[in-house]
Amino acid sequence: MGNHRRPLTKESLGVDVVTVGMPTVIYAAALARNAFAVLAARDGSAPSEDALDGMEREPFGQEIGEMIVTPLEIDAIVEDASAITVSGINRALHPSLSDVEIIYLCGFGGKLEVPAELDNYPVTSIGGSGLSWRDRLTSVVIPASVTSIGIGAFAECPANLTLTVGRDSYAAEYAAANGISYTYSDANDWLYS
Repeated sequence: MGNHRRPLTKESLGVDVVTVGMPTVIYAAALARNAFAVLAARDGSAPSEDALDGMEREPFGQEIGEMIVTPLEIDAIVEDASAITVSGINRALHPSLSDVEIIYLCGFGGKLEVPAELDNYPVTSIGGSGLSWRDRLTSVVIPASVTSIGIGAFAECPANLTLTVGRDSYAAEYAAANGISYTYSDANDWLYS
């Protein structure tokens, strides 16, 4: 195995790049050491650092090597950590955005209303994969100003995702052509799919 991915650098992307790393794995020996320390503390004893080092080496010695583990809920942890990181970056780079706008842009919650205008410019497109992999996204309101929706814009979103679109709009055509449930913004209970 090896890392065969292209680097995400200014040279490869043509723009400045900010990288943020989050540990998502732990050495099993470190996990065991912490467990030994917690169990000992419950019994009222406090093992020395040397004793903890010995406990760490004993079960995880040369026989099994360096075992690395991840928590069962790693996907949810990564999703939440990513959303928190992205919202922090958006807050720093776009101080004029409201908390609601940042929440929408960062994918928290199930409902999103795409604004018809941002910073006095019309919103005319949703980029390819722009809203993909939002497993909590259930409702998106798309204004008539949107005349382009990229490939896979809603890929891997929940099956109950519903777009609210204008009649005879590009978004309505897109939803119908891509099998995405939609309703018209001027309708109450009519659902098409």
